[in-house]
Amino acid sequence: MSPHSGKGPQQANLTLRAEALIVVLLVVIGAAVRLYRLDSQSLWHDETPSIVHLNAQGPRTYTWLIQFEYAEQSPLYYYLQYYWARVAGPVPFRVRLLPVFLGTVSIGLMYLLARFAFGAYAAALAALCLALSPQHIWHAQEVRPYTFMCLLAIVSSHSFLVGLSKTRDQASAKWWWMLNLVANVMLVWTHTLTVFLLFTQGCALLLRRPFRWVVLWGMVHGLLLLPWLFWLWNMPYTNDFFSDVGWGEVLGEIFLDDIVSVHTDLLPAWKTHPAGELPPAVRDLVAIRRPFDIALAAVLLSASLWLLAHTLLAHTLRNALARPTAPETRARAAGKAEQGLYLILLLIVPGLILGILNMVLTAPFKGSMYSMYGTLALYCAVGGAAAWVSGKRSRWLLPLVLVGLFGYQLLVFLPGVTRANWREAAPYIQKNASPRDLVLYLRPFFKDATLTYYMRDAGLALEYPRTSQDACDTAAKYLIENAAHRAESPGECAVWLAFERYPLDFVFRDRDFPSALDDDLRARGLTFTRPEFQGHYNVVVYRIRPSARLDPQAIYRPVASTFMPVDFDEVLHELGFEPTDPEKREALLRAIRREVTYWPPVSNSYYVHFAMAWLAHGDYDLAEAAARRIISRYPSFGLGYFALGATLCAKDQRPEALAAFTRAFDLYRGLGELLEPFVNAVCRSRDYAEARRQAARLRHIGFIYAPNLEALIESLVHEARIVTGNKACAFRRG
Repeated sequence: MSPHSGKGPQQANLTLRAEALIVVLLVVIGAAVRLYRLDSQSLWHDETPSIVHLNAQGPRTYTWLIQFEYAEQSPLYYYLQYYWARVAGPVPFRVRLLPVFLGTVSIGLMYLLARFAFGAYAAALAALCLALSPQHIWHAQEVRPYTFMCLLAIVSSHSFLVGLSKTRDQASAKWWWMLNLVANVMLVWTHTLTVFLLFTQGCALLLRRPFRWVVLWGMVHGLLLLPWLFWLWNMPYTNDFFSDVGWGEVLGEIFLDDIVSVHTDLLPAWKTHPAGELPPAVRDLVAIRRPFDIALAAVLLSASLWLLAHTLLAHTLRNALARPTAPETRARAAGKAEQGLYLILLLIVPGLILGILNMVLTAPFKGSMYSMYGTLALYCAVGGAAAWVSGKRSRWLLPLVLVGLFGYQLLVFLPGVTRANWREAAPYIQKNASPRDLVLYLRPFFKDATLTYYMRDAGLALEYPRTSQDACDTAAKYLIENAAHRAESPGECAVWLAFERYPLDFVFRDRDFPSALDDDLRARGLTFTRPEFQGHYNVVVYRIRPSARLDPQAIYRPVASTFMPVDFDEVLHELGFEPTDPEKREALLRAIRREVTYWPPVSNSYYVHFAMAWLAHGDYDLAEAAARRIISRYPSFGLGYFALGATLCAKDQRPEALAAFTRAFDLYRGLGELLEPFVNAVCRSRDYAEARRQAARLRHIGFIYAPNLEALIESLVHEARIVTGNKACAFRRG
């Protein structure tokens, strides 16, 4: 134990064997709750790419595909996960064992960090908080980098504090600073936004050490981070979703995210669908939620205030003691002040910076997972405060209080479905569908392959409407066409429409989205049932069938269940179209209503989604207009050139298409290695058999636009047949 760490009387009685037993017990508890129902939880859209892209030919392609959908992700964890999946197998349960293991190891490391700062008793309570933390458990059960990020943050923080406590002539000092350096380099290569942990450590050095320390520490880090800075500089340009937050959300995320009702990503059924049916035991527990939430909030906030007071007191004591008369006491007070200051900065600074960036730029910098490592300081504060107030009688009471408060949060969260319940929704569709049924996966906000993954062996046709307009029209049209051919193919078929309800309820605040969708389906003469699979985003599954009132004239009728009010005439104008022919104008408006969920798009990638969807439907002019519009607004957006190249290729403008693809490959890292064989087959050699093989390869590795590229090939093949047929007719006439 460091000479600067606090020791209460209860800590002196703990032998190393006793401490080891405590750590083992906490690690076993943490592992148990992280493994609990691990195989019962579905994938959700944020982690689905990590599974579907595991078919990639190598880790570099795998990480490129991940970054294609989540540009802020650094590659280190995904390299580790790729090779882990090669050993364990590419199925969700086995891949999830890696973050479970990393999260469990973090509990033992947490003990070491808190022990150095506040002693063994505080360390046991801090590790207990981490072991039972709902947010850390939730992230340990997903195939994402956040448990690895927290593990590295603990190593970085511990080595930083130990390094500060050593004098430069101590032999071990350089090894601790080297460990800090290695951990920090690995951190930024794990997630881009962890750079604010390095900023926090730099601030701590600046406040407590001579400026030359900061310069030396910064220069060494800067030198080793040059490759990462070069990688960051060449990160593909994108602007993400509009995100508006307030101070309440930012502060709640810093201090209170272990309260399930506060955390924005922890979404049990009682939180996302209060009107739904809950098991009696869960309903009774949720009914008493308020006092437990208030009690846990009081503990976390009181611990934060204690940490501040503890640090100020240590700083005051350090300044009050004369250097010659009390060197050991002064050194101990200085050590406590340094440790407390760093923990305060670690708790507040990363989350505060991300929150301010979010408010200023209205971009989604704020996210509980991005600054989750700040809670490590909070758990240290809980342990330190408990050690400070505890006596012989309360030393066993305080752990029981923490077990009760954190355990309650787990009881109202873990036993239910913690992710959108596709594991039950997809088998329900497969069990009740006939071979000729059509499945529609409504994804209005972003492309997602979760249902595709769970339906991959079903043998059913699957389409991806972006709007309720497209979903209703496609369902009605498919059932009308099936009714017309019933004599050739007897038997009634159905259309299945699945979507996650909670995001739509969030947008549809003034009315119930499924009820509005019900009205639109009835207006087309369709009947339906719609069971709901509760948990997280709440999956709704419609089984749609025709009725005697099925109306072919109502197929393209505008729907009431629009997500947001859109002036479609204004969209047409902004895309550069002013058609005077009423039929052409109506055709363009129909195509726009089919794809546009809201306007203007909240992300530049939406223009690419629109362009590729219009390309797949043969609306080439609209596709080109969308691609050119986003390029004119963001000339460095590589995916805009990719969409333009695909559209120009469909319009048989091959030289211009090649130029657009080349520009896309220059701007978007990894895109050329993925797509160049396909582009060569389509644009240069016009070898459509090879193009089909390349498109199948892209679909196999989960490239999100592979279905659109397959539609492009089919349109080119169709045009080639028409041209060949015309030439043959001309030859025969000649």
